[in-house]
Amino acid sequence: MRDGPQAILPVHDPIEREIEFRPTKAPYDPRWMLAGRQDPNNPDQWQSGFFDKGSWDELMGPWAQTVVCGRARLGGIPVGVISVETRSVECTVPADPADPESEVKVGAFKCIFNGCKYQW
Repeated sequence: MRDGPQAILPVHDPIEREIEFRPTKAPYDPRWMLAGRQDPNNPDQWQSGFFDKGSWDELMGPWAQTVVCGRARLGGIPVGVISVETRSVECTVPADPADPESEVKVGAFKCIFNGCKYQW
């Protein structure tokens, strides 16, 4: 709403805080970096992510599996988030109905479609 009140909520997580989740070279869930997670070594402890705890809301998760999109709050300020999924995802390439020798292909590869062509 133009000239209306700002959508800033009271801050529960300080803006100037240490981000406790540390990405590794091994594949990891990028949502952990954005939203934080329970510490795998100590389930009673929370590893903070970039955004305020409990504010992450993913949008259309199953729709685009190689992209992570959502909304979150940073110091109470609403922000839109776009990140990439760095892990392999299972992709299904449907059979071509115009080709009788075509068959469905399922595998863990990067889905890059260019018209009727695909790369894996």
